[in-house]
Amino acid sequence: MESLLYALLFRIILLLMIHTSLAKPLCHPDESSALMEFKRSFRITTAEFQCVCPTVESWLPNGHGDCCSWDGVECNEASGHVTGLDLSSSCLLGNITSNTSLVRLLHLESLNLSFNDFNSSSIPYGFGNLSRLQYLNLSGSEFSGKVPSNISQLSRLTSLDLSSKWASLEMPSIENFVQNLTMLRELDLSIISMPSPFPHILANFSSLKSLVLRNYLSKNNFTCGISHWLVDLPKLNYLNLSGEIPNSLWELEDLEYLALRHNNLSGTMDLNKLKNLTTLLLDFNNISFVSNTEVNATLPKLSTLSLVSCNLHEFPRFLGYLNGLEWVDLSNNKIKGSIPTWMWNGSKETLMNMDLSHNFLTDFGSSHINLPMPQLTYMDLSHNLLTSFLNKQINLALPMLTYLDISSNLLKTTLPSPPLLAIYYNISNNNLFGEIQSICRVRSLVILDLSINSLNGTIPSCLGNIDSLTILNLGRNKLEGMIPNGYLKVCVLKIIDLTNNRLQGPIPRSLINCPMLEYLNLGYNQIHDGFPSWLSKLTKLRAIILKSNKFYGPIETYQSQFNFSNLHIMDLSNNAFIGELPSKLLQSFHAMKVIVSQDQLEYMNTSQGLPLSLETYEKIMDYDMKLMSKGTENTQRFHMPLRELTSPTTNLKDAYPISLEI
Repeated sequence: MESLLYALLFRIILLLMIHTSLAKPLCHPDESSALMEFKRSFRITTAEFQCVCPTVESWLPNGHGDCCSWDGVECNEASGHVTGLDLSSSCLLGNITSNTSLVRLLHLESLNLSFNDFNSSSIPYGFGNLSRLQYLNLSGSEFSGKVPSNISQLSRLTSLDLSSKWASLEMPSIENFVQNLTMLRELDLSIISMPSPFPHILANFSSLKSLVLRNYLSKNNFTCGISHWLVDLPKLNYLNLSGEIPNSLWELEDLEYLALRHNNLSGTMDLNKLKNLTTLLLDFNNISFVSNTEVNATLPKLSTLSLVSCNLHEFPRFLGYLNGLEWVDLSNNKIKGSIPTWMWNGSKETLMNMDLSHNFLTDFGSSHINLPMPQLTYMDLSHNLLTSFLNKQINLALPMLTYLDISSNLLKTTLPSPPLLAIYYNISNNNLFGEIQSICRVRSLVILDLSINSLNGTIPSCLGNIDSLTILNLGRNKLEGMIPNGYLKVCVLKIIDLTNNRLQGPIPRSLINCPMLEYLNLGYNQIHDGFPSWLSKLTKLRAIILKSNKFYGPIETYQSQFNFSNLHIMDLSNNAFIGELPSKLLQSFHAMKVIVSQDQLEYMNTSQGLPLSLETYEKIMDYDMKLMSKGTENTQRFHMPLRELTSPTTNLKDAYPISLEI
């Protein structure tokens, strides 16, 4: 019996020892305190454009709890020390001091503070004392001043990204800075001011795989001299350069990613030697390509190709020999005539994104539009000279297409049926005629723009059943009848533009079920109704255009008061309203109390400076608004990025003039 007790006790002790050895240690209190101190030194703002997730908001107050379980924090499982901190795009706003508490995290191996707003602070000198760092990313976070020289002592670094956005960082001696960083595999020093040429010392960096040296905003041509050492990097497979491009670049046979945007390149390029290339971005150059027909055996296996604004006058012949192309962008060139059949011979099964907009294309010939392209999800053919679809067909055999833009062409046909999975469908500014009932077959639309055509018939009530519809623009057509009372449940519409049609009857009261509505343009119709004071229940409304209709009667309040608190524009001109203009109406226009310059009126303009690139391709919605001011008609623009229009919040200017004429 005693031996059994000893055996049982031994097993319990053994299990306790195993459990203790397997249990993860908690975060060290001093490191937890340092993290909380860092959190308290910043304001968290989700209004920042680059903000994705306010990571530190999930951290427990006063340092309670195990910081190793906090978002963005990584710890060593054996010691419990904080070894990784990822606060990229974390909505941090404020100054970061030279003695920031992060410098107390002496066991850090990875630190990512990219895409925050540190308000032009200097990079903390103490970061150079984090001797264990292997990964450091401070890109796009509004740092300024000189890069601390002691960062060059971080000899364990394998990845360093100090790229700036506004050329506000300065590195006095690049050669002294990089000489100790011989373990680097990834280096990005884009848009940093450097007084001296980039040193040939990088030829000794045998582990370097990724090199990014974009310098669009700086006057210093720091890529000068690269040709002496670029070919000596045996593992380089990712290269993004601007400035002087060396001839030796075409000898880098191991490159997989090559970006040479905005380099003033000219002449003919031969891609035969870059056999491993999968991504090629040559936007904003002036180039042409070798056109021999025996390149199919030696061409790279490209999956992404962007030749935006390259002054191309024809389709590059090598496109016909590519197998596996997924993304192609030839927009903003001077390509004329038909889209050739041979262009998609090898990629019709793989192509997902195609942009041929802003060219001089006239027809499809017998092109890809008649071929099975099962993976195509994005197609932009806008701003060309297209007159019809292949064989006069109006139903496109593109089963996976979600984005289709054929606006600003010369199409003269009935309305093509949008693809069943379409989210974005824009065929505005053409010569379309006939009814629009074919829209009813699509239930996933977010943006529908059929404006500036000759479409007739009535507006189908089925539009009220498209739960995802955010933008509806049917303006400048020949639509007639009543606006359907179709929104019988909550809708997410933000923009409704029905201007310049032949619509009659009252404004449908079912619009009250669209609480997100910001812009309503019903001008230049034959709408017969009293003043729609009930619209004030839609508290997000910014603009109401009712001009040139048959509105009548006095302007009366809705339930004894007006509530147009967010309204910036109201145009009631050229109607049959009578009586006095109620002071309560004007008093409810709280958003109009601060007036911008009268010399240059701006209506709902949210210019964000968004880059039009493969990484972030943002479309812009533009609408003309003709507003009355003291009897004179002025045309203003309604201009917003689509990303904002489909997001939960839309940041507009704080104040706009009112155009109100009775």
